Amino acid sequence: MRVRADTELLDLVPGQRADITLDVINTGQVIDGVTARIVGLPDQHVSSHPSVLPLFPDSSGQMTLTLGLPRSFPAGRHPMTVEVHSRQPGTAPAYVDVDLLVPQAPAIGLSSSPQLIRTHRNARYILTVANRGNVALDVALKANDPEKAISVALTPSRLMVPAGQAGDVVVSVRGPRMILGTDLDRLITLTAVARPIDNEPFLVPVPSGAPMGSGSVLSGTALLTKSPSPFRAPGDADADGDDGALSSAAGAEPLTESLIITLRQRPWFTRGVLTALILLSIIALWAGVFLFGLGQVFAGDPLTKTAPASYFATAVTDQPAGVSQAAVAGSAPGAAAGAGATSAGATSAGATSAGAAPGAPAGAAPGSGTAGGATSAGGEPPAGALPKTGAMPAGLGGTISGTVTAATDGEPVGRILVEALRTKADGSTVVVSSAATQTDGTYQVAGLFPGSYALRFSAAGFVTVYHPAAPNQGSAQAVTVSSGAVTAGADAVIVGKPATITGSIDPGDTLDKVVATVSVRPLGGKNQGKTIASVRTNASGGYTIPKLPAPGSYQLVFTASGYQPTTVQTDVSGGAKRFEPSVLLSSGLGQISGTVTDGTSPLGGITVATTVDGTAVTTGTPTTGQVGHFVLGQLPTPATYVITFSGAGFGETTVVVDLGPGKVNNALKVVLAKGTGNVSGVLVDSTGKGIGGATVTVGGAADPQTTTTLTAGVVGSFSLSGLPSPGSYTLSFSLNGYADATVPVNLTGTAPVAPLRVVMVGALGKITGVVTGPGGAPMTGAAVVATDGKRSWPVTSTAGSGPVPNGGYVIDQLPAGVYTVTATSATGVARTAMVTVTPGTPATQNFPLSDSG
Repeated sequence: MRVRADTELLDLVPGQRADITLDVINTGQVIDGVTARIVGLPDQHVSSHPSVLPLFPDSSGQMTLTLGLPRSFPAGRHPMTVEVHSRQPGTAPAYVDVDLLVPQAPAIGLSSSPQLIRTHRNARYILTVANRGNVALDVALKANDPEKAISVALTPSRLMVPAGQAGDVVVSVRGPRMILGTDLDRLITLTAVARPIDNEPFLVPVPSGAPMGSGSVLSGTALLTKSPSPFRAPGDADADGDDGALSSAAGAEPLTESLIITLRQRPWFTRGVLTALILLSIIALWAGVFLFGLGQVFAGDPLTKTAPASYFATAVTDQPAGVSQAAVAGSAPGAAAGAGATSAGATSAGATSAGAAPGAPAGAAPGSGTAGGATSAGGEPPAGALPKTGAMPAGLGGTISGTVTAATDGEPVGRILVEALRTKADGSTVVVSSAATQTDGTYQVAGLFPGSYALRFSAAGFVTVYHPAAPNQGSAQAVTVSSGAVTAGADAVIVGKPATITGSIDPGDTLDKVVATVSVRPLGGKNQGKTIASVRTNASGGYTIPKLPAPGSYQLVFTASGYQPTTVQTDVSGGAKRFEPSVLLSSGLGQISGTVTDGTSPLGGITVATTVDGTAVTTGTPTTGQVGHFVLGQLPTPATYVITFSGAGFGETTVVVDLGPGKVNNALKVVLAKGTGNVSGVLVDSTGKGIGGATVTVGGAADPQTTTTLTAGVVGSFSLSGLPSPGSYTLSFSLNGYADATVPVNLTGTAPVAPLRVVMVGALGKITGVVTGPGGAPMTGAAVVATDGKRSWPVTSTAGSGPVPNGGYVIDQLPAGVYTVTATSATGVARTAMVTVTPGTPATQNFPLSDSG
């Protein structure tokens, strides 16, 4: 076959189409069909007319290849190879060299995301520079602000964009500070100046066997162009050590593209915000005047009466009978002149004698103000005087006492905080003294100055009340206190927040679903002994009793079918969430009885065994009297019992009996099968070859048997005898190098078990195959390597020997997994395949290798 093109140089502008006409002559002896393609050019850019050219022997025809290049196709001179391929086997392809000349068509585009940003001062834009031509562009960027009021930074400010690609530039904008005003739009013009860049040559591979056209330098390569590293600023060194200088195409005019972005700058304080702040300031000023000014005017307590220091004395001196206070006073030094000088009304403790110094005790002599220890105005108080603020000592101040009871049952409530409150002139209250109730609900608040007080009762889980049962202080009843006196009867009734009781029941060992009813009965109050709430347990035995009146004492009664009633007593405080321990339901004892037969007649001497609360219980069937009858009594219920029946000459039988609460099962009938069984068979591998030396273990028997498969004679055979029948067993086979195998066996006692054939697969796998050369001939000496990424298994294809064919290879002892297998000929031709290896099953992978690939 001979081929000739109508041109050796094709000039094609990107985005347009051009034709190449091929003259093809069929030099063969048969009718042929010819196809053509351009090596290295994607099929979507080339079309053939016709797609297949039919040719008779010694005839010729024409094919037209139409090329269409994208706009980003690199500019320059590109050598192309046209491959004309025959459909006849054994006919080599023909090649024609054509040079493709693509002129430069530079183009650039700009876009910003976003294009408008509203901010106080700073903003960032992403500017996208798109090269829409077919030649790399050296792009320089600059920004222009007509007002010269903002600063703009471009990162980077210069970049190289390969053909058909785009690069991003960060545009950072910073405006002047705006404190007041309205929104202001600032326009920024971004300009890109782009110059085409000459490309450097680089080598790309060409299929083996294709002739080298003009410009070819090395076998298997063709000369194309090398694009510089994308988005690299000119002047930066590339990976090859070049200085990276990019030269513009000679005589090429630069491209200019502009884009306007907008910075909408908003002030920190707008006019509306300023107006609102001024109004708020005026309102706050007037509010402060009224709040603090008038509060200071009316906040002070009214003036109170003063009392002499003797009123606050902590102790009173006992005098002998018949001796007056005046006599005692007259006995003091300097008191003789004043002994009879008191006026008629000067007998009270607060009266002073004529001429006595101010503040001196009654009966003091004139001029004795300093000698008698009296204080002058503004001096230190006399000895024994008490302060007029705070609480008084218990012996002098007043006391309030009372009892706190619960609203639910009238019982006393302890640990309630009682506070005495005094109302100040400004209407606020202050806590003067406090106490806590005792277990019997009583309390005493002592050390109170004379006056009126409000009592507040509070505690966690209770509703705060005021004496006697008021919800707030405004509706409370004041309690009046006198000095040195006890004001009793300040009782209160307090209401607790609802309580919740949560718990569960334990029905014992039973398979049946047990649902119990939980009834709640108060132990005090008007509803004592009555059921005030009732709930049912859920599927898991849990229960919740909500909204119980508190505080209080309750009796919980648990009732369930088959169980005896169970009672629990509990106390709840106000708002409590009580978690009760699990309640064990009690029930009566049960019994299991029945008869053991061989299917027709009762059997005596049979052992009947079970377990009760972890203890083995054994009985038997009598051989005289009630032959075959058994009884298992005094069994706790509810419970599930596993009963085993066994006897000499009979197979073991197990029966599971579930006894409900207090239930009795007296109709159990058990049939035992008589005899023993044998199991035999052979153990083979996946190829059918017997495996000797494997261990055989019987599972499911009381005394497990073991044996070993034969290594001589019938290799792999085994036999087990004396197994109780009926019965179900599991045979386990184990041997190093093989995966364990298990086989279930069921002995019925009536029919023999057919010999078993058990297959064990190897724990490792292998890969086999044949390496062929040109023409499909077996190839020996080829290197074959399997790897799993961590380890490699190298082998070589060999001449035929035994089960291995000529050119075959075997890689064995491979763990299960996926492997990469590569076959390489002596000339360097290689082929790779992925192979999955499974235990016991060889994987086959053949490799056809030829110099043509």
